[in-house]
Amino acid sequence: MNQNPYGQNNPFATSTGWTVAEAPAEVRAAFIQKTYALFLASLLAAIVMGGITLNTPLLGVADMLLGIPLLAFGLMFGGAFLAQAVSRTEGLNYVALFGFTGFVGFIIAPILQGYESLFPGIVAQAAFLTVLVFGALTAYVFVSKKDFSF
Repeated sequence: MNQNPYGQNNPFATSTGWTVAEAPAEVRAAFIQKTYALFLASLLAAIVMGGITLNTPLLGVADMLLGIPLLAFGLMFGGAFLAQAVSRTEGLNYVALFGFTGFVGFIIAPILQGYESLFPGIVAQAAFLTVLVFGALTAYVFVSKKDFSF
């Protein structure tokens, strides 16, 4: 186990022996960049799988799963636990991340389609507002340079 600069054992230490919060600014910036890239890639995986689901016979499978909500709920939790279990295995962690987010897109797409048919434009409005708030909060953090590591 690596030690941080204070000599304490740290299970979350990086190869340099520091956590990201204790690392130099350029390491933190690279970490944030990688985190945002993975977040964007996982969103794209969910969107792509959702699009595939809505435009292929997979929609029937998704509708069937949604007809058994306890099964869908169990599969989502099982996928989350599986992804967490392999989160520290290089390579497999990415497969688990994109597999899980793809599965979420598979399950959520028919639900969003149903809401869109009842309230046209609601999904696009929610997506726009989410991007706006997330972008504004991110911009605030970067512009203010306030430390939110607490």
